[in-house]
Amino acid sequence: MNRTALCIRMLQILNSRDFITKKELADLLETNPRNVTEFLKELETVGYEIETTRGRYGGYHLKESALLPALRLTEEECESLDEAAKYLSSHADFLPLKGFMQVQEKILSAQRQKNNASIVFLNAAVPTTGKMVPVIEMCRKACSAQKTVSFQYKSMHSKQFENVELQPYEVLNIQGEYYCLGYNRKKTSFRFYKFSNERMKHFEVNERSFQRDSNFNVHHYLGQSGLMKEECYEIECIIEGNLALLVSESGIGIHPVMQWLDDKKLHVSTLVEGKINALRLLSSLGDQCKLLAPESLKKEMHQIAIQMEKNYK
Repeated sequence: MNRTALCIRMLQILNSRDFITKKELADLLETNPRNVTEFLKELETVGYEIETTRGRYGGYHLKESALLPALRLTEEECESLDEAAKYLSSHADFLPLKGFMQVQEKILSAQRQKNNASIVFLNAAVPTTGKMVPVIEMCRKACSAQKTVSFQYKSMHSKQFENVELQPYEVLNIQGEYYCLGYNRKKTSFRFYKFSNERMKHFEVNERSFQRDSNFNVHHYLGQSGLMKEECYEIECIIEGNLALLVSESGIGIHPVMQWLDDKKLHVSTLVEGKINALRLLSSLGDQCKLLAPESLKKEMHQIAIQMEKNYK
């Protein structure tokens, strides 16, 4: 960022805050405190009145509101705003969603920039991506540019890494984890690949381009509650005690139907997608849940309970 841009950025920061220290300004501008002093002089020269407080806790305050220059957002900033809106919209507890979306649309429409790549959020939780953040960003840009990507990948049931060349279509956030959905020509099918330090390495974007299938629809490959479409289990159970109240407030599974049998017992019928998810849900309910159906899951939960008893003896 050049000197003029830094001065304008400093002015915007001053206008958005009642008071800010020199060090905070330097950190936000990614420059040194000496430059902040020089920028201050330049802004005062062109007529902005900035009050300076000296001493250990000294800093700056823009004395009166001013007409600030309107800066065009960069493509990356537009994309970040768009991703934030999509992430928030995946949370049912975000109450001001409608107003936020309207503000976001106004900002982006004023920029007149088209955002070609996005992240699909499904039941998003707080993402924990760590060192994979740059890789996710590379993949998202490859999706937009329709460039193939190459990497080494080890699936959950594999003992070694395999070389993968992929036509990336979507980056997805599923319950806080990031995945790439793309077409693997070698496997002649669309596949999911999880962004993970343990599963993925040597990720790079190739110069080779691909033509995106115009009939592609990401939702054809997603389940209702998770990453992949799996067999649905219709679970019927009775939940007791304090847990019954919590479940009645938040619900479990897909489209739960709940009915109180008395003031401490709750009858629940719900759908859960995938056996692993079903067993995980039932395990989390512990001894306050009595499973009525299906019989196949009752048998598996019985075996799990026997093994847990051995583990904790």
